[in-house]
Amino acid sequence: MPAQEVFGAIPAVEVLRCMIDKKGVWDRKEHFWKHIENTAFVCACSPPGGGRNELTPRFTRHFNLLCLPEPSHTSLTRIFKEILDGFFTNFEFA
Repeated sequence: MPAQEVFGAIPAVEVLRCMIDKKGVWDRKEHFWKHIENTAFVCACSPPGGGRNELTPRFTRHFNLLCLPEPSHTSLTRIFKEILDGFFTNFEFA
């Protein structure tokens, strides 16, 4: 994660926020506006700490936030077992 500036902004996150707000970005090399259409942003975040910074409310307001607990070992085993069982039922073994 990029470091915070003196005023608390994170430049990379602010560029993403501006791209979502304004539906595009300014090309600094060619000096024209690049309009972005039909794009979905999906973010995965962890709690702040260990080099991760807190995201600003100005950025997170664009997303639906879901907080999910870590699944138990039993749940993960069941999920992957069902996936693999469904995958291997299509094959005939000699």
